[in-house]
Amino acid sequence: GSEMCIRDRFVINNSNDNSNRKLVISSTLTTLMQNTQVNGNLKLGSSGNGIDFSATSDGAGTDTSELLDDYEEGTFTPALGFGGGSFNGTYHTQAGMYEKIGNLVHFQSTIVITAKGTGSGNLTFSGLPYGIKNSPVTYSMFEVSCVVGMDAGNSNEIFLQNQNGNGSSTLTFYSFGIADGDNYGAITINNFTSSLNMNIRGTYRSV
Repeated sequence: GSEMCIRDRFVINNSNDNSNRKLVISSTLTTLMQNTQVNGNLKLGSSGNGIDFSATSDGAGTDTSELLDDYEEGTFTPALGFGGGSFNGTYHTQAGMYEKIGNLVHFQSTIVITAKGTGSGNLTFSGLPYGIKNSPVTYSMFEVSCVVGMDAGNSNEIFLQNQNGNGSSTLTFYSFGIADGDNYGAITINNFTSSLNMNIRGTYRSV
């Protein structure tokens, strides 16, 4: 290989005639001309920077960004509540994990109780690691599965929804009758027992 300076650029070649460039460094850009292997972590120096995919082709929608600027994974502690008030029952399990890719947050969680306590108003779920962005989707919905000890009546489906606006990390439980056409129904302390066991999961855009 050889090294040379061309005007304001420093070039490393795999030939003596500048025909097989491997690395070009200018005052504003460093360009690698081949596949690159990194045997360690690749660390971004400042917030807001990332991997720029603007050179790739776009889909049929209107893209707003092609910069992948964040990755994070971790755990959180989910909690129940009632209409803005806290849960005064007894938990057996509160477990949550999440993965954030760009501004997209994927999460899974489990809540198990042994006593439901007292409370009034709609049942809520809180503790998400990031606030929810409510634009352009205003009311993001989330899934409840493997539910034991909760009954919405009339075989209605149970789900969660962001009712608290942009940046909220609290979800509200609702029921809906897909089979019989029941409208939205509230989930309150009367709809579950002290043996409640459920998994909650979903994906949302963070603020």
